Amino acid sequence: MDEQPKGERPPLTLTQAELVDLTRYKRAADQLRELHTRGFSRAYLRAGSVVLERPHFEAVCSGNSSPPRGRVKPPVVAGKRKVGSR
Repeated sequence: MDEQPKGERPPLTLTQAELVDLTRYKRAADQLRELHTRGFSRAYLRAGSVVLERPHFEAVCSGNSSPPRGRVKPPVVAGKRKVGSR
């Protein structure tokens, strides 16, 4: 991947060129599937393009990424009992 000039911060997300270089795919759906297969669980599609945040990319590559958290489930509220039912 291309090095940034000294003193400049890299963009917050990987560029399209970096995604093609990483996945070897140009089509967004193929890129996303490949990234998920490789453990980049936070990659997603937005407006037809893949978004992969650089901190997540670096964490996965260094082995410091935690497994994806499941979605929060709403609490189950017990229903009222009908009179006479057990």
